[in-house]
Amino acid sequence: MKEGVKKIYLLDSAEHVFLNENIINAYKEIYPESIKDSGLNKNKLEVLNYKSSSIPLVNESCDIIYSNAVLEHVKDAEKTIAECYRVLKRSGIMMHQIDFRDHIFDQKSLFFLKLPKFIFDFLFSNIGGWVNRLRYSDWKSIFSKYNLKVRFENKEQDDIFTPKAILRKYSKEDIEVTGALFVLEKEN
Repeated sequence: MKEGVKKIYLLDSAEHVFLNENIINAYKEIYPESIKDSGLNKNKLEVLNYKSSSIPLVNESCDIIYSNAVLEHVKDAEKTIAECYRVLKRSGIMMHQIDFRDHIFDQKSLFFLKLPKFIFDFLFSNIGGWVNRLRYSDWKSIFSKYNLKVRFENKEQDDIFTPKAILRKYSKEDIEVTGALFVLEKEN
């Protein structure tokens, strides 16, 4: 495309107390210096508030969707991927970096997986560090359900303390993979 990017949408759920006009203006200021000469300017940025059940964009309106350390914090992961799929053009690309580590207790432990879901959600669902606790295989399953072809993935592994009860509940891969980068394509 000769004229470069036409529009960049920054999506925020605004389910936290920190989003205000100053933050929205800061979003518009923090784009990489290296792309200033590529035709991208802050006037092409639009911040969208995602409070409803759907992303406020029309079907198949985006070429690329990118998130970094976001998807582990969404409450309804499948709905979020369904919405991303809906707004992504055919042959469009999604790139998601997902962190599977414990965001509540200790990132070197998987203790947060030991708590029953209803207790975890009751105690932590209204704090900024809440995490949906989905594992690598869960995300792969969601992507597969929406026929998103994995074009590239890079799994990260760290030494993690894992309580024995968790070892019986999850696969070895779901325990060992502490993060992953997925590049997905919406097939025609």
